[in-house]
Amino acid sequence: MTDEIKQILESHGDMLKSQGETLESHGKMLESNVEVLKTHGEILESHGEQLDLIAMKVVDHDEKLQQIKENMATRADIDNVTNILDRIVKLVEKKDQELTFVTHDMKNFEDRVEILEKDVNTRIKPALGLI
Repeated sequence: MTDEIKQILESHGDMLKSQGETLESHGKMLESNVEVLKTHGEILESHGEQLDLIAMKVVDHDEKLQQIKENMATRADIDNVTNILDRIVKLVEKKDQELTFVTHDMKNFEDRVEILEKDVNTRIKPALGLI
């Protein structure tokens, strides 16, 4: 029976050795997987930082877009300004025409005054003995 027990013990020893080797192999695989998981964790952390940056940019852009919406002229605003400018241009054109007529009338008036001054100086003053 001792030989039989020795054989069983040797068989169990061989099985234990085989299972030990399997466990050792699994341990190495676990270590390798842990390294891969660490790398994946670093990548995820980097992606998290990138997502934070993107989120901040989105918030910043939303704020800028809101400011643009609040300060932007609408089509109605532009139409209103255009209508006012059209009326101003018409008034300026009318005043320019009036100025042209006034200038022409003033020239005629100055010509008439020169004629009258000439008559006063050449005919009336001498007739009255003022020259």
